[in-house]
Amino acid sequence: MTHKIKLFFVFLAVSAVVSVMSFFDVFHGVRSAKLFDSVQPLPIDTTQDADQDGLSDSDESYWDTDFQNPDTDSDGFLDGEEVASGRDPNQAGPDDQLLNINITKRMADIAVAGLAEGSLQPDNPLYSQSLNDLTDTILDDGLRSLNPSDPSHITIVDSSKDNQQQYVSYSEKIWEMFLKSLGEEIESIGQNLELSNNGGFNNSEYISYFNSKVIEFQNITNRLEEVKVPQNWKEDHIDFYHLISQMVIVNKALTDAKNDSIKAMMSFNLLSDITDILPQLIYNYAQKIKTESLSGNYLFD
Repeated sequence: MTHKIKLFFVFLAVSAVVSVMSFFDVFHGVRSAKLFDSVQPLPIDTTQDADQDGLSDSDESYWDTDFQNPDTDSDGFLDGEEVASGRDPNQAGPDDQLLNINITKRMADIAVAGLAEGSLQPDNPLYSQSLNDLTDTILDDGLRSLNPSDPSHITIVDSSKDNQQQYVSYSEKIWEMFLKSLGEEIESIGQNLELSNNGGFNNSEYISYFNSKVIEFQNITNRLEEVKVPQNWKEDHIDFYHLISQMVIVNKALTDAKNDSIKAMMSFNLLSDITDILPQLIYNYAQKIKTESLSGNYLFD
């Protein structure tokens, strides 16, 4: 990892921490605004689950769900089940995945609820546990919102040698496109996206660049969806699809860093993870080509 990427990581992390600390400072110290004075701890047990839907009553306030209705969006699934599976308990399926959730706003909403209800007050005996729960919730929600979904469709064919060879020949071209785009992005982040540029996250150069990468990786994803996949290559194909889709999601999050700096920070961490798992996926392809006695290009030699 280059020095500039490390600096950018630090910048994102510090920005997120400062935002959180400023948020707590405002609600802890500025009492003259009367907003804080008007809020009193709620007379409820934070472990209580009135509607038995798997979300405690305090969790219901975090998710803005009805604590007296186990299925707020009336789609046949309990609110707790939906949250656990990455679904929006306020929106009926099937298009209710929590992919567009603003993690920074989500953290602020949870913090407000915790301050109002009392569990995030420093003098509360449950303060440390509540703070840990807040961290875990934000991490889980962030990773869930950045997690790619399975391909919308896969055309599966039999595992004949001809079908496998056609698949390998076609997918190798896509691999080359992907690696070229990924390499260019890593190089650009390291060399061109200077932290000293005026505007920071508001800088149009950031937004324009990452938007272009969204389009680039989405086009590669579309190309991969066109290929006919031999049955015995299905798992490898899905792994590759997830890898490209992850780059689409990562870059989308980076374009919105101004509004959701925490998700942007998590996206950069995922970018690092992607480069870590990439060699293993290439190795898996190379081994499969060798095992099936297929011919590949230099990439999989």
